[in-house]
Amino acid sequence: MKTRAYLGAALIIVLFLAVSAINLGLAKFYYQPRDDHGLASPLQAKAQLIESRLSYLRGLIEHIARQPTTQDLLALGDSADAQRWALQILRFLPQASGAALLDGNGNILGEPISQPPDPLCLADLGRLSQGQRIKSPAVHQSHFDLTSPVFDETDNRLGLLFVSFGLDELQALLREHSRDGQQFTLRDGHGNIITQWGSLAGDTDTHSASLPIRHSDWRLQLSEAAPAGTSPGFLSLVIFNASAFLLIVASLTLLVRRHSRRVEGDFQQVRSHIEQLASGRADARPPTPRLREAARILPALDDIRHNLGAQQQQLARQSRTDPLTGLANHRQFNIEFTRAHAFARRDTPVGVVRIQLQGLDAQPEETARHTLKLLARTLRQVCRRVDFAARLGDDQFALLLYSSKRHGVEACLQRLRDDFQEQQRQRPDIADDRACTLRCGYTLIHRHRDNDAGQILARAEQALRDADDEQPVIGKQTTRLKMA
Repeated sequence: MKTRAYLGAALIIVLFLAVSAINLGLAKFYYQPRDDHGLASPLQAKAQLIESRLSYLRGLIEHIARQPTTQDLLALGDSADAQRWALQILRFLPQASGAALLDGNGNILGEPISQPPDPLCLADLGRLSQGQRIKSPAVHQSHFDLTSPVFDETDNRLGLLFVSFGLDELQALLREHSRDGQQFTLRDGHGNIITQWGSLAGDTDTHSASLPIRHSDWRLQLSEAAPAGTSPGFLSLVIFNASAFLLIVASLTLLVRRHSRRVEGDFQQVRSHIEQLASGRADARPPTPRLREAARILPALDDIRHNLGAQQQQLARQSRTDPLTGLANHRQFNIEFTRAHAFARRDTPVGVVRIQLQGLDAQPEETARHTLKLLARTLRQVCRRVDFAARLGDDQFALLLYSSKRHGVEACLQRLRDDFQEQQRQRPDIADDRACTLRCGYTLIHRHRDNDAGQILARAEQALRDADDEQPVIGKQTTRLKMA
């Protein structure tokens, strides 16, 4: 015990002498100015924030430029379609103030900004159409533009996509985590001020530092008021007394703080993982705690993660399918119809069929449920793997028949009528006088004329309304096919 006390006293003396030597050094060198005046760290953090935001927006724009719809607009040069496309892009990018396409002839398709472009913006667009480089991202009035080239399937350049964003998007980044006494200034490639946040007193000395924004011609500047001078002798005395006090306390708290940090780090990982699970991220990576006490709850978290993933998959399936028939629901039909419309625009014939099940109201509830399931099963048997069937309402169904022209659609519907009639005959709970019939109407998507998807669906619905039951086809089932 005595030896440990001596060793402890000697250690404290050595540490005290070391702190005294450090204090003498601080008294001599503390006020010597640093090269960056402490501005490098906040400036770099703010620059990384802006770079991350620009990278995210560029990624979205490059994704839009690779879409077939964007390529088709530049290839066809239809200004009306481009206006509708621009409105869709603005709904997809709510932070954007405008979107447009620039073809190889310098023509603008779409809506570049909510206000007419100024002469500087038009000059930049002219240089871009000629393949010249400009200071990017280009800044005009109250917005800045991000661009991305558009290529066709053979990597031939069709034109340019450019999207405008308001400068308030950048000012919000400068305001975030900024403190009083700091002024951030963002300048473009010409040295002009894009946006600014913070203010400094006019009669104080300031320190400034600047940093370029990567992958752009912008530059970020940080200005901060210089700290007032303090007596070096007084400051050295304060540091000496504080160091002596901390030296006494540190010997008692060192191990406690170290253990507390380990506990805090482990439970921070667990808390972050629980928050990710609560937000629905079933694929979140499990934590790796170092303490056994924290590791004991990992099996429970793993079970929660697996159960959450299974529930998400089940909910995703339920949101896309009809619970009674197992067919796709109206929401999934709209998604598949958008895909079918894109295929048809690439010269793949697609037939859109609307089917109404008649006589369902005359059947008892349980029999009606069996009839609906019977029709769903018949649709799966008649349709090919590439085709798509959906239930839109109580007695409303729809089909998307790929690579099918008029003769193929009518043949498919004829098989559907025959098979459905035969399936009802084999059901003893469906009386002959209460058997259901099918009314069908269909249309074909035209490659060049059908630019509006809503008109296609309207044609199919009109064909269904025009269909009647004047001529019985087979037995108790009457069907008349109507071509729109």
